[in-house]
Amino acid sequence: MLGGNHCGHLHVATEVPYLVYNFHSFNSGELEIEFLLSPTLYFTNGEGLKFAISVDNKEPQLVNMHSDTNDNWDTTVSNNVTSVNAKINLDEPGNHTLKIYAFDHGIVLQKVIIKKGEIKPFYLRPLESFKVTK
Repeated sequence: MLGGNHCGHLHVATEVPYLVYNFHSFNSGELEIEFLLSPTLYFTNGEGLKFAISVDNKEPQLVNMHSDTNDNWDTTVSNNVTSVNAKINLDEPGNHTLKIYAFDHGIVLQKVIIKKGEIKPFYLRPLESFKVTK
């Protein structure tokens, strides 16, 4: 289970389900992660549906799919995707691990895009990167 404490830190219990994505970045510093999610209403009578992310086992940050988006409901439904953005900081270029923790039920992840700076505009985002092996 995820939860906060009185100091504002987010704790992740070991039994929380999560996804792991290994990626390589040629850049360090601040990067943006765009999560493409299936549209959904927040049915929990709360502040929106949430998930948490962590890079390289740093402290997880909470992401709200309803308040951390610029999409309106009409666009979300017509494109069948909600775009949610979060910022991460990489200490150095190289191999990294992104963990996405389940917080609320009902979130469907379609695609993850990690970028630095602007990318060429695409309808519903770019194709995935090629996997490079030695």
